[in-house]
Amino acid sequence: MRKIISLFSCSLIFSITLQSQVSQEQAQITTETQAQVQQIPDPSNRARKSWNFLVYMAANNNLYKFAIQNFTQMIKVGSSPFINIIVQIDSLGEKEITRFYIEKNNASAIYTQADINGTPDSLYNFVKWCSKNFPAEHQALVLWNHGSGIKDPSIWGKVLLGHRDQLFVKNTATGKLELNRKLARQKPAYIPEQEKGIAFNENFETYLTNQDLKNILDKLSQEVLGGQKFDLLCMDACHMSMLEVASQIKNSTRIMVGSEEVEPGGGYNYLYLLSPLQDRTLTPDDFARLIVKSYEKEYAQGYDDFTQSATDLNYLTRLEENFGKLSATLLTLISSSDGTIFSRTLKELRSNAQTTIEFYDQDYIDLGQFYRGLFVKLENLRAKKEWPSIKDRVEKTVNSIKNLCMEGFSILHNMVLEHVTGGNLTTSSGLSFYFPTKDIHNSYYKTVFDNITHWSDFLKKYIAATKTQPKTKPAQA
Repeated sequence: MRKIISLFSCSLIFSITLQSQVSQEQAQITTETQAQVQQIPDPSNRARKSWNFLVYMAANNNLYKFAIQNFTQMIKVGSSPFINIIVQIDSLGEKEITRFYIEKNNASAIYTQADINGTPDSLYNFVKWCSKNFPAEHQALVLWNHGSGIKDPSIWGKVLLGHRDQLFVKNTATGKLELNRKLARQKPAYIPEQEKGIAFNENFETYLTNQDLKNILDKLSQEVLGGQKFDLLCMDACHMSMLEVASQIKNSTRIMVGSEEVEPGGGYNYLYLLSPLQDRTLTPDDFARLIVKSYEKEYAQGYDDFTQSATDLNYLTRLEENFGKLSATLLTLISSSDGTIFSRTLKELRSNAQTTIEFYDQDYIDLGQFYRGLFVKLENLRAKKEWPSIKDRVEKTVNSIKNLCMEGFSILHNMVLEHVTGGNLTTSSGLSFYFPTKDIHNSYYKTVFDNITHWSDFLKKYIAATKTQPKTKPAQA
């Protein structure tokens, strides 16, 4: 049995007091950091555990009250002989970070420093420090904060809603909460729709861009984990379960866990997902599945618009190759003499709620549904009056695209280890991708995915071809 770590000593005062005005499940974190924190004991004397569960809690923003809630959930469980739970938090309005070792009913403040390096260096130093001081066989890293998928935000000075739950409204017919998708089409929306990023620090006005995410995780994998990958990268944030995000982290991460859609304000319930590791360890696959099922347990009774999935990135290279071929073939088709027919067909697919699941950020659509819808649309072309006149020219290309759709869907099916949804998103697949209809954000051209698949070449041609076509009703999830 692991000895309880009682040698952590510091003059940093940590207190947790329940606040009835928020809820009995939340707490207030108070820190005084004028004095130096003493060194923790020699890590060579510490037993190697099965898991490090590292939570990078970027809470210096308008999600702070949920940081309190999630922090309290972790304390109710605590570390065990099988897992170290370590949290780095930058509190609201503070210019410093504090690291806590979480035990049952106790959080020991074990490190503090001025947060002068900004978000990317702060993440790197956190993981490096934990790896050095807490030996473990497996590494699970949680990025806790706002997320906006594959678009880099420039939100400072712009409107940001008080918290994510303001995006949800109650459906009186079902009694469950749903996303107010009309709000997504207003300006400004929750996060400007032309932007991207994760882990926002409002005090320093910094965040992790997707390039930062790739560079820092690759560096950690090589320099800190000895060339090994993170077993789990969990993004307790909105819109991060994307094909393009997966490409950014594929060299450093084995399993990605996240949501295609907006997360409710509370995000993960850490009591649910950490409790099973009190008396046993789990394989990375099983831990990933547990996180996803815990999310369902938290939201299935009260929400109809939620998703969470665990994705095995070992399949990603095959999926990128498939999508690259699909992108090139679609570009050939809409660039041909019959291009108008096919760009119109694709517009019908993209704008129809029956064939496309569009998330709160309207530039993001479900990948599996796209494969299915594209296959059906092309199959239905055979019944169109234009088909006899174009059959000889396009049938081979159309069949090639249909085969790529079947292949891509099969790869995706094997890739997604676990996937849960609310009632409004039951046909989603667990992974979204970027398909804007108006313009392409400049940062998209920097992404690993676009450099491999050249998807933006198709998008530019598609957007230009469809701008002059009649408007259709927007897709809705």
